[in-house]
Amino acid sequence: MASPPRAGQARSRVQVGNRLARGLWWRAPLALLLWSVVAAPLVALAAGALTLRRWAAELPAVPDLAAWQAQAPATSLVVAADGTVLAELPFSDGVEVGHRRWITLEKTPPRLVQAVLAAEDLRFASHHGVDYAAMVRAALANLRAGRVVEGASTIPQQVARNLLPEELGRDRNLRRKVREALLARQLERRWSKRAILEVYLNYVFLGSNAYGMAAAARAYFDVELAELTLAQHALLAGLIQAPSRLDPLRHPDAAKVRRDEILGRMQRAAMIDAPAADRARAEPLGLRPAAPREGQLLPWATEAARQLLAESLPEELARGGLVIELSTAPAAGHALERRALEHQRRWSSAAQLPGQAPGAVARSTDRAEDSSGGRRAVVGPAHRLRRGAGGWHELAAQPV
Repeated sequence: MASPPRAGQARSRVQVGNRLARGLWWRAPLALLLWSVVAAPLVALAAGALTLRRWAAELPAVPDLAAWQAQAPATSLVVAADGTVLAELPFSDGVEVGHRRWITLEKTPPRLVQAVLAAEDLRFASHHGVDYAAMVRAALANLRAGRVVEGASTIPQQVARNLLPEELGRDRNLRRKVREALLARQLERRWSKRAILEVYLNYVFLGSNAYGMAAAARAYFDVELAELTLAQHALLAGLIQAPSRLDPLRHPDAAKVRRDEILGRMQRAAMIDAPAADRARAEPLGLRPAAPREGQLLPWATEAARQLLAESLPEELARGGLVIELSTAPAAGHALERRALEHQRRWSSAAQLPGQAPGAVARSTDRAEDSSGGRRAVVGPAHRLRRGAGGWHELAAQPV
């Protein structure tokens, strides 16, 4: 039997409590931490996969590049009997009004193709519609700048976005970018790289109402694609990024900076050597906007043909791509015009016709026809046509 503690002897303390509950309080925070580290990413990944699957199921059909090429709005040509181009009529496709001349990839200068790839999609030949390395690079560049300074859309992505703007949506958000990337991969599975690149080079808008590289070469330099220099290749390729802000006619300094940037990219990619890049940088812009062909030769015949088509085939004329062949010949027209002016001078010097105001000239139209009855030339009163909105407009006859 234990004896009671004596006075001054230390007493031992006994604490009664639930040690099990008190010792495992840390389990709940640990479980939450483990769930956030392991389970939460898995849940987010599963949710992302389901979202991607839903967006992929909602994708529009892959664009038919061959059908688009056949129906692409393009410039219409009015051609005389001797093959002279009398006028180039722009297409009018909804809000788009401009010029386009389709050029196959085989007839496109290789240096121009290289300049476009250097500007827009350097790894076009190796990726499968989406350039993931470019996406990471652009994300880091934009993060450092605090704003969007660099994009990563490949050429297939741009083709998909441009051909299906309504189906993909115009909002700049994650959903549209992901759908655009998914469609670009499908586009590459169905169509060859060459077909995609050819459509891109003929579709892209480059300012000055020019759609495609051939129209831009004429709009800015008044030459064919084969006549462009290396510096001009780089300038046209640089316009793709922002044709309004980099318009060389209005912002030549900005256009030159962008041109030289493309030349630098081509040099770093071993597309050109340093001496070639230096020579191209030293070139002036050398802009020479094309003079309009419409109405320069035989405006009467040209306008008559345009009005006839506008009345009989309005949709076809608006879409363009027509070659309108006339029986009119410029040489015959010039000869007939000289004859008409001579008649007009005689009438001016003769006595006025009854009821005719002093100085007025009788209205007349002279025609020249060939043996088959085809009209080779038509001439009316001098200064009877004036350029305005929608073409050449008829005016009252004026004395010469």
